Amino acid sequence: MFVLFVSHNIYLTRDERYALADGESVKVIAPSVPVWFYQFNTSEPATEVFCQYTLTNKPGIARIYPIKSGYKINIPQTPEDYEPPERIPDEEWRKMTRKQQDEWYGENPTPINGELLRDRLDGGAEYLKFQYEFEGMKKIQGASKFAIKQSHQVEIKPIELLHKSLVS
Repeated sequence: MFVLFVSHNIYLTRDERYALADGESVKVIAPSVPVWFYQFNTSEPATEVFCQYTLTNKPGIARIYPIKSGYKINIPQTPEDYEPPERIPDEEWRKMTRKQQDEWYGENPTPINGELLRDRLDGGAEYLKFQYEFEGMKKIQGASKFAIKQSHQVEIKPIELLHKSLVS
């Protein structure tokens, strides 16, 4: 079986993160890193490929669709049966240290969804990471069908992290 692993590293401004969290579509240019595996052979060293991403936060299944210029990604949604923990008042939350907030998140896991893109002060994590896998059959011109598995790892982060890495 052929396996295609693609790492998507997407950096968004605060306005873009909040727009996506609010259900708006966001278009950005970002790198992906595709790596092929087949019978202990790999296409490493991998090459970054800059492409256009159309990010959506619409009801339905989290999906990754290849498009001509890149990818269309619908981020994961909160499960319908999820019951959130009792909300801590904003004033109390803002007084908590980052360690206390991290401990609270560890004790009260939040399903992966667009709300996590909001700032910590607004109950988010400023960050979203998820993986999407699927299998299918492909046919190359002049050849028979073969099985292919795709694994996409998507990380959406604040663009300030990218800026800090460039300055350091």
